[in-house]
Amino acid sequence: MTQKYLRRIKKFLLAATISFFLNAVSVLFMPLCSTMAYTAGRRWLLLLNGSVFWLGLIMGFAFVFAANSDRKEYIRKHLDGDVSMKRRPVAITFFSNQPAKVADITMCLSFVLTVIILFTPAADKYITYVMLTFFLFSLNMHGILNGRSYKILTKLKARREEENE
Repeated sequence: MTQKYLRRIKKFLLAATISFFLNAVSVLFMPLCSTMAYTAGRRWLLLLNGSVFWLGLIMGFAFVFAANSDRKEYIRKHLDGDVSMKRRPVAITFFSNQPAKVADITMCLSFVLTVIILFTPAADKYITYVMLTFFLFSLNMHGILNGRSYKILTKLKARREEENE
């Protein structure tokens, strides 16, 4: 029974990661789509890029919500029923595991670099979009990797490995 929840939570978090990746990468295409829309008359590129941005964001949060629902269901049915897991909110939780450390460091660095770039002559350059892409993706990954669903996923995986030994 545990493997069912493990697979579902893993699939939802992977789908959320892909959705957030598409959301962040769409920022990279904003200058190109804008230029092509106004020089070549291809406004549909703006609509497509905007759609990818918003759908990626909305779908990413929907998948995180689905993973969280499965986590709560598993805890209620098979554990103690305490769905809060005695943790701080994810917004103030940093460096809770190895992948989260990478996301948190990337998020902090990209935020600082974005702010620095905005106050330099390079603010009109493409580097601003690159930094915003890194920040947006790492911010969303911070939420996933420091979150309760990822924590229960790693706990279930560790428990399954112990049972197999």
